[in-house]
Amino acid sequence: MGALRDATPDEYVDIVDEWAQSGDCVVVVILVNSSAASRRSESIERALAAGFAETVFLRVSADECGFADASVVSIVLVRRGGELKHNLVRVVDHLSDPNGFVSHDVTQLLDSILCK
Repeated sequence: MGALRDATPDEYVDIVDEWAQSGDCVVVVILVNSSAASRRSESIERALAAGFAETVFLRVSADECGFADASVVSIVLVRRGGELKHNLVRVVDHLSDPNGFVSHDVTQLLDSILCK
């Protein structure tokens, strides 16, 4: 907790199952390594994860999940108590400036969805 950890799709399922009992949040970030937006959001999310000590942050490769369309990533899934609470496909579309977003934009988005 408090860090963005790498996980395979299988590990992600195991971790979600494990944390479902606690009621804490699991945030899964699905990224494409070759995407500039993915690289930018990953570095921001790594820094932000430290501020959410009760939340597990996982980074999963879109390639490993079988996503062929890089235009839909980054994807952020928020699970609490085993249930999917938020599914943000192409997360940059949820930010004020999809091309020039900064840490504050991502922090504000995460605060709004993690506090619900």
